[in-house]
Amino acid sequence: MKPALTVGILTATPSGARAFRFGGRYRRLARHGLQENVFVYAVLPEWIDVDRRTYQAVPLFLDGDPKRVTLSAFDVIYNRLPTPELEAKHRRLLAELSLLTGGAVFNPRFIDKWTQYVRFAPLRPRLHLPHTERLTAPEDVRRWIGGPFYVKPVSGRMGDGVAFVREDGGTFWVIGTKTRRHYADAGALAQALFQEARRRPMLLQRAVRRVFLDGAAVDLRVLVQKRSGGRFRLTGIGARVGRPGAPTTHVPRGGRIAPVRPLLETLFSPAEAARIVERTRFQALIAAEALDRTFALSLGELSFDFALAEDGEPWLLEANAKPMAFDETAIERRWRSAFFDTVRHFAAAGRAHRPGGGPRGPGGGGPRASAGSGRRSNGAGTDAAARGDGRPPAGPVKTVPPGEARP
Repeated sequence: MKPALTVGILTATPSGARAFRFGGRYRRLARHGLQENVFVYAVLPEWIDVDRRTYQAVPLFLDGDPKRVTLSAFDVIYNRLPTPELEAKHRRLLAELSLLTGGAVFNPRFIDKWTQYVRFAPLRPRLHLPHTERLTAPEDVRRWIGGPFYVKPVSGRMGDGVAFVREDGGTFWVIGTKTRRHYADAGALAQALFQEARRRPMLLQRAVRRVFLDGAAVDLRVLVQKRSGGRFRLTGIGARVGRPGAPTTHVPRGGRIAPVRPLLETLFSPAEAARIVERTRFQALIAAEALDRTFALSLGELSFDFALAEDGEPWLLEANAKPMAFDETAIERRWRSAFFDTVRHFAAAGRAHRPGGGPRGPGGGGPRASAGSGRRSNGAGTDAAARGDGRPPAGPVKTVPPGEARP
């Protein structure tokens, strides 16, 4: 049997939410973890006492509504803080957790689009990358007139704030996901976009000559995960087809999923479709390795959005260091399986770099208590995670009621 490990999914309550709810995706992940002898918990920043080196956490592998338990350590912390603002708020905590676990914290942070572009630019021509600049003055916009381009936030997710800019008969159109605006001259366009950039940092990105299906753009979304040995491998590729005329293909913005090979073979020959899949895989892997080196090998998973050009070449639009769930059930299933390879890689690296060489996390001793409510999905409890033998805890159980506020 593989050695038992514990994983803490670090998350937080988004602004405006009344209480945190632990979603089904991570409960499914935790149930799969029991097959791998890995015990998955959810932990919020306010439940961590770094000085005392204790964590309160919810055991996601238990059914029902389990209470929080107190643990002395995690082997690995999986950073799923949901927004850049929350991540900035807890930056010191993340640094302390990384130090105490020997660096066994992944993924360390959101990565904005400009940082990505600066890192990826030297990889050209192996990596197809649309020319991108920061929008800092009206003159920046004027220099881009003469061809279609996108304006997009430096930090943003799921197509939020992205607009397509084109000229038609001397009129400039700005086409967003929900709005269409037009300007009579270049000066008015430049001033309007610059004012947006003063409120929210923006980028200009040259449009790719895309392939279209019935008037809709086609993108490829790719997921890669780090496996044993620290190398990234492809988990899956999904296809997205946007709404006709829409600036993005994101499903929440009106796009739809499509099976990759049938879609590509509708647009290209079977041989060309196979080449596109291989080119996309190759570009995703070299981009992942490059970004990982920038962040001290601390990335465990990445997703990438590629625009598909008329000639079938994939062009990298952006990377996502906190990948969302894929709509394709097969890719989600492979993500769950590969996740535990990622965990074991970071656990091994953490043991090698942890101060004092302790066996696990800040406490060095694993869980101190098992859940006090909820039933086990397969008979394994928190003490079983420490022992790896699946036997019930021998000593008293220490729990924290869900409503009790403790640090």
